[in-house]
Amino acid sequence: MSLSKIFEKVAPVLALFAILAAFALVAWSVQSVQNAYQHGAERAHTPDADHPDAETWTIQRLEDGSYEAKRQTAEAHDAEEEVFGISPEGWIAIFTVVLAIATIGLILATHSLGERADRGLRQLERAYVFFGIRINKGELHFDPASIPADHLAAIFYAQNLGKTPGFIKEFYVRSLPVIPITGNPTYPTSDRYRRVFFSDQPVARDGDQKLARAALDTKEDTLFYGYIKYTDIFRRTHTSRFCIILRAEALRETPPLIYSDLHGPPAWNEWD
Repeated sequence: MSLSKIFEKVAPVLALFAILAAFALVAWSVQSVQNAYQHGAERAHTPDADHPDAETWTIQRLEDGSYEAKRQTAEAHDAEEEVFGISPEGWIAIFTVVLAIATIGLILATHSLGERADRGLRQLERAYVFFGIRINKGELHFDPASIPADHLAAIFYAQNLGKTPGFIKEFYVRSLPVIPITGNPTYPTSDRYRRVFFSDQPVARDGDQKLARAALDTKEDTLFYGYIKYTDIFRRTHTSRFCIILRAEALRETPPLIYSDLHGPPAWNEWD
């Protein structure tokens, strides 16, 4: 777990420590000033004042306005001002350190929360592009001689289900007879494949974009697999993979229908 995540989890405790430390620091400082002002304390050091046995005279102003002189060693004088064996200056230093640590922790926690909110916004507003097939209705004109017998003209397209446009960079598709598949997908550039590169071809929100033309076999079921690589408006790259079995029986209907099933392990149809 990262340091920012730890600070994020203890942020309420850090905020409490910061408030208490700030309050204690101010209280100690004010009390020290008040004591010096009210009592008019003055210490007269002997030449050996740094020695624990050195004597100190303290002149204290009483409530009736008179003054009282008190003689004690420097060690005894310091002991009177200590709390739990720590001098006021020591407590002020401790509270300062605690306040600094709590403040740094709160800064890191706030930064981490801000990053999470930013990621959430990007996930909410980005494009989500997926693969689709539809019967050609004249959008792409085929040379009739290029369509084999018992095949149907169709187009591959990208559909955007997100809230903002996506920009397609690459499309890969390969067709195979229906066979069992396992493991992770590979995308060879050998037979029965089509690979197209785009220069940030836009696909609008709730819209689609033609990728390539296709000839669908109406005699036997066909397996199509591949991917669409695209970027969103935040310039982050995503890959949407697909692996489907196209049912030939539906293509023989009048009018022909596109009916497909997902095929293969989850890795063949995963997207990010």
